[in-house]
Amino acid sequence: MYIFNTCKEWIRTVPNLPYDPKKTEDVDSEAEDHEYDATRYFLMDHPIAGKKKPPKEYKPFDPFSEESA
Repeated sequence: MYIFNTCKEWIRTVPNLPYDPKKTEDVDSEAEDHEYDATRYFLMDHPIAGKKKPPKEYKPFDPFSEESA
């Protein structure tokens, strides 16, 4: 996410938002948090896709194999 210098309201409000004293992972909703909420909703609506892991190669168990010893 990039914040440009033309986002004056975001720059003015978001860095100075106080934390909520009761919900430590949230900002104080009494403060001017409209830009913060808009940013949060936008990011929640556009999640970053996780990396896909390649499937593990299936090796059937062979008790007589040299590798299983």
